[in-house]
Amino acid sequence: MAIGEICNREVITIQRDETVLEAAKLMRQYHVGAVIVIDKLDGRTTPVGIITDRDLVVEVLATELDETVITVGDIMAPEVFTLKESTEASEAVQLMRRKTT
Repeated sequence: MAIGEICNREVITIQRDETVLEAAKLMRQYHVGAVIVIDKLDGRTTPVGIITDRDLVVEVLATELDETVITVGDIMAPEVFTLKESTEASEAVQLMRRKTT
């Protein structure tokens, strides 16, 4: 099965200079566990990272940082990769496993 058949096409985005509180509000509003961090340069939007609900808990809440001051760019994971819709799901899983180890 190709990942294009199972992927979520409604991706929620946030700019890196927004607070982590805003990221948390987006996650709650859209019922998602992650948002893609973007930069907007010269009218072009580029994905530059990702922030997850786990990032919020481990990096902000557990360390008692101020969620109204810490930005998404401060704690985002800066490595984002994309795949073609035709990529087989098993191949995508293998790639994700390699990227997390």
